Amino acid sequence: MSLKPKFTAYFRTLVKQYEAVHPNVELEWVDVPWDALQTKLTAAIVAGSAPSLVQLNVPWAYDYALHGALRPIDDLL
Repeated sequence: MSLKPKFTAYFRTLVKQYEAVHPNVELEWVDVPWDALQTKLTAAIVAGSAPSLVQLNVPWAYDYALHGALRPIDDLL
């Protein structure tokens, strides 16, 4: 399952709105098919190249947080 094309316009709008308020921040929305997301995200974390933001399944969030792979983003909002 992929969020494209149904949510492409929605996420692009969110990115533009955030960048307008935070001109020193550049966001790129990357849609990864659901069945590949956990594998790709885990590999990126292990390689030290994890994305700054990610939408993921709640059980995954617990596991990633338990292993120190997530951090709060309150200071970025």
